[in-house]
Amino acid sequence: MERLRLNLIEHKKPVWLVPISLLVFLIGILDYWIGADIEFGAIYLIPALLAATINRRFGLVIAFASAMMALIVDLSINGYSTNLTKYVWDFFSNVAIYSLITLLLSDLIRSRQYERKLARTDALTGAMNVRAFYELAEIEIDRAGRYNHPFTVAYLDVDNFKTINDTHGHSVGNRLLCTLVTSIKSRTRKTDVVARLGGDEFALLLPEADQEAAKKLLSEIQNQLTDELHKNNLHATFSIGVLTFTKMPATVEKMIEAADTLMYAVKQTGKNSIKYSMYEG
Repeated sequence: MERLRLNLIEHKKPVWLVPISLLVFLIGILDYWIGADIEFGAIYLIPALLAATINRRFGLVIAFASAMMALIVDLSINGYSTNLTKYVWDFFSNVAIYSLITLLLSDLIRSRQYERKLARTDALTGAMNVRAFYELAEIEIDRAGRYNHPFTVAYLDVDNFKTINDTHGHSVGNRLLCTLVTSIKSRTRKTDVVARLGGDEFALLLPEADQEAAKKLLSEIQNQLTDELHKNNLHATFSIGVLTFTKMPATVEKMIEAADTLMYAVKQTGKNSIKYSMYEG
């Protein structure tokens, strides 16, 4: 979700260019209209700070534009009679101050985003963790129920994972889990959620996916996994339960329990397979 939010911000950046640039211009007009009696230096910083919340580079560009606008207004009000050295000094001082504050704000925002991402991400595989999955699944249940849209959950377990660890070592097991997540992500949409629920168990949340769409996607994922494991000289099979919801579960726990039960039905009938079903409530 964090990755999707950042993508949306990047998409909107050109849209924000016009209003923030216009704000710089409006502050310049206001500064000129009020005259030299009131110091506007701090006010010119506002557009740069707004831009920094969207993108670091964008913030620096607006910081420079704000300093330039302040210089133009000063020249318009006072003319060239004053020593030009003062204007040059004020301009570069403003550029330095605006840029520094913009960089500090941008670094603070990036640090908070990184900490938030760490709190929602499995450290080994890069998949979302249980906490993040529960939050997003709850949102999806509410959304799908409100608009009467289906969604699908796939519950995946690596067959005989303990034996793989015991035979080949934990480094091979870890590499297998990372390869699994990378392969799944390469076949899913940005709106899909891949989460590690613990150990060798993973969940895949597919918004707006009915059973037919889920079958197509899971078939592609299965083929991708087989190819990637072969390339990396890894040998494993997977049991997958794929449950499509047209009736909404009461809780996320009920949703996971139903998908988990379907996955264990695969385990009990020979493993290394995918079982599809509809949620009956």
